Amino acid sequence: MKTKITYLTIIASSLMAITNVNAQTLRIKGGMNLSNMLIEDNDITYSDKFKNRVGYQIGLTIQAPSENVISFEGGVNFGTRGYNYSETGVFEGVNMKVEQEMRLNYLTVPLTAKATVDLGKAKFYANLGPSISIGLNGKVWTKASAGSISDESTEDIKWGDDEDNDDLTRFDGGLHAGLGLEFRNVEIGIDYVYGISNISPYTKDEFKINNRNLGITLAYKILGGL
Repeated sequence: MKTKITYLTIIASSLMAITNVNAQTLRIKGGMNLSNMLIEDNDITYSDKFKNRVGYQIGLTIQAPSENVISFEGGVNFGTRGYNYSETGVFEGVNMKVEQEMRLNYLTVPLTAKATVDLGKAKFYANLGPSISIGLNGKVWTKASAGSISDESTEDIKWGDDEDNDDLTRFDGGLHAGLGLEFRNVEIGIDYVYGISNISPYTKDEFKINNRNLGITLAYKILGGL
């Protein structure tokens, strides 16, 4: 609980400070997400064979002061998270296959310090700072097959802190880092969100689940120098 309050306090106060600065730049931002998860305990890493899930993100960013070498950038975006898993094998001469996809939707609020260098025809930037994410909804799709027989199911994610009944906690605190190029009103960037919070309500034997997300984004300036 203390961690949640710390993240929320830092980001909320900083966003209010940004919106009180006169020189601001507002951008709409969207792109592709490549998300995954780390799932492990003291003995085993369960996510070794997980593959990235391809998804998307869309949102708004606000930067202030907009023309300084060092500025602050906050925002809010809706994006996907999760993972893909597939494994095949043969048991007593029968081909076996298990497939699973975790499909999560999050609302994320990053707050970063942003350094910008003018290269002449373009500007290079790098940013770093904390972020908070709130799980909105999600599903787990699973398909198992043995030879010509298969079974498929989809279950809703249960959000909460009850280790016996819930799947994931809603709050996720993380570290946001990014870099990119700005061409007049357009930004092309790469960002990475490293989930720090354990989003598993079950924590026996140091069991934990952490989000990982790589974003490839395009942003367009819709307001500048407010």
